[in-house]
Amino acid sequence: MYKLIITSLCLFISSLLFSQTEIGAEYQHGFGKSYNSNSLGALYENFSSGRGSLCIVAHYTWDIFTTKKVTKGVSDLGISFGYRYGFSYGNSGNLFTGIRATFSFIDEKDHIKFTPSAELGYHLTFNNFGKGGFTTPSIAFGYDLPLVKKEEDYQGPLFIPRLAVGYRF
Repeated sequence: MYKLIITSLCLFISSLLFSQTEIGAEYQHGFGKSYNSNSLGALYENFSSGRGSLCIVAHYTWDIFTTKKVTKGVSDLGISFGYRYGFSYGNSGNLFTGIRATFSFIDEKDHIKFTPSAELGYHLTFNNFGKGGFTTPSIAFGYDLPLVKKEEDYQGPLFIPRLAVGYRF
């Protein structure tokens, strides 16, 4: 049993080392039922041998506005985990769809929210910077769910346009 665990761990690490990886920055602007927000984060995406990829984003959100366009002076830190599936891989990019789970920690209000979302976008690659750069415009639809404290301002459907840029290696 111990040998099986060690072998599985070695195969997992080698697949991460020899698969294509991207790092970059991501900006998103969420339009919610009762608020809007701006978010900037660091993106890490790892492509498997098939058409799928796993992504992790650590983000900081600022300028959370209510529906009356009044800032609440609230910001949060969060982390997202997602899976993307590419429909076709051409020389310069592909259309993809994906799902993402985001956890946000709003310190000023002792509030934690969970946002599952589904996204659709295009992954455009450039070969001008060594192995290449990328940009990924996408749109996502999600739903905010409060986990710790029931806040009406942070619950409901979201429309989230996203833009990611970075480097491939």
